[in-house]
Amino acid sequence: MKRTIPLSVRVGVVLVILVIGVRLFHLGPFGIHSGDEVLLAHLKAANGVEFFVVGQRNEELIKAWSVNLYRIDSDDVGYVYYLEHKSSYYWCCSLRENRDTGEIDIWADGQRGARYLPSRNEVMLLDGRNRNSSAMATHGWNLRASIRHAKGHK
Repeated sequence: MKRTIPLSVRVGVVLVILVIGVRLFHLGPFGIHSGDEVLLAHLKAANGVEFFVVGQRNEELIKAWSVNLYRIDSDDVGYVYYLEHKSSYYWCCSLRENRDTGEIDIWADGQRGARYLPSRNEVMLLDGRNRNSSAMATHGWNLRASIRHAKGHK
C-alpha cells in the first residue's frame, strides 16, 4: 500500500520554504537585527589601501539595508562612499582590484555593481550615477572601530 502526501500539505511546505527563502535573501540570516552592521567584503590593495563593503540593517522592510564602501588609506585617513539603500543585492559581494588603473570593482549578484575611481575619488554605480564622498573623510581609526564591530569581521 503506497501512501501519498496530500496536495495541500505539499503546497503548504513549498510555500513555507519559499517564504523563508525570500526572508533570508532579503533580510539576511536570522539573528541580524535593525542597526546591526555586517561586513560583506574586504580587500587590501597592492598600495596598502584597505576597502570594506559594510551593510547596515535598517528598520524598514522594503529598503532593508544601507550599503557603504569604506576606504582606509595607509596614513589612516578614511572615506565613506554610500553605495545603495537596497536589500539583498550586495550579499556575497566581492572586491576586485585592477592593478593597472588602481580602480576597484565592486561585484554583487554575479555582475559589477559599482567601481571606485581613485583618480576622481568617487564611486561610479553601474547605472552611471556617481557618488562623491569628499565631505565624508574621517580618521581611519574611527572607521576601523566600526568595522571591527561589524558581524563577520575576523
